[in-house]
Amino acid sequence: FVGSLRATGYNGHIILGIASDPPSDVTDYLQKQNVITHPVEIGTCTYFNYTTVDGIPSTDQVCSTDYPDYKIQWGRFPMARDWL
Repeated sequence: FVGSLRATGYNGHIILGIASDPPSDVTDYLQKQNVITHPVEIGTCTYFNYTTVDGIPSTDQVCSTDYPDYKIQWGRFPMARDWL
């Protein structure tokens, strides 16, 4: 994604949330591509999905430690707001 975007001539800001412990080759590449990165810590959710077929709360949700009330699919929006 980053390489393709830069190859189009885009020189603007790219801001990405990444794993809290990325491999060094990944961080090296992102730095070379002038990407602003923010580590996302995964933690225990306080959000539980009650919309399962059987009505039993889902316990396999993934949340960030910054926004434990939001599963990661929703939490990315307030995180992106914070990063801007």
